[in-house]
Amino acid sequence: MVKMIILPDLHWGAISPERMKEELDKTLFNFLKCNRVDVVMIAGDLFDSKQYFTSDVVRYVINFLCQLAHYANSIVCIQGTKTHDDLKTIFANIKIVDTGDFWMGRFHFITKPTILRIRSGDGFIEYYKPDEYNYEMSEENEDETEEWMSTLCIPEEYVIDQDVYYKPYLENKYYDIILFHGMIDKIWYAKINKFSQTELTKYSSAPVFKVDELLEHCSRCYAGH
Repeated sequence: MVKMIILPDLHWGAISPERMKEELDKTLFNFLKCNRVDVVMIAGDLFDSKQYFTSDVVRYVINFLCQLAHYANSIVCIQGTKTHDDLKTIFANIKIVDTGDFWMGRFHFITKPTILRIRSGDGFIEYYKPDEYNYEMSEENEDETEEWMSTLCIPEEYVIDQDVYYKPYLENKYYDIILFHGMIDKIWYAKINKFSQTELTKYSSAPVFKVDELLEHCSRCYAGH
């Protein structure tokens, strides 16, 4: 079984980064010191607002991610609300220095729908295109001691036709978990947003996912917003 921690909506910058670090040291990192995991999955909104690369908040976040790498084999971070997370801009050119304690291959920044398989024990991650993936991959391994967790990561994007855009990732597909950042139809304000989508179909907007439909494609769903 893959050991994981899911962290939605950390919103670095909502409070002072010094206080945020103090709170995380007392809670998250105290736990991780005794409970190493295969993967930490950050479910969007790592930041509370857009940040300059040179800001103190970004500096603290980079240190936070490096600290995570001491206790987790892989860190997966999906992009949240665009006005909060501009991961491609902030992290595209960052070279996290190899200290010997961890390596760059542990960090995965997801800005488009992405299919992953995560291996239990070492958190090794494989990527698959929709036409390459089938659920049986998670059950058929050359080494019977290996266990894999299939994961569909869906960052928040603004699309015109939600059904067409996500069809390659959902049609005839099944995953162990789906991790996404966005709205769901079981919440009242999401229903209002969905109505506005039907009125303004020519404009791109943040998708509203139907819980019952998502659960047809996975064992478990985890989300942030």
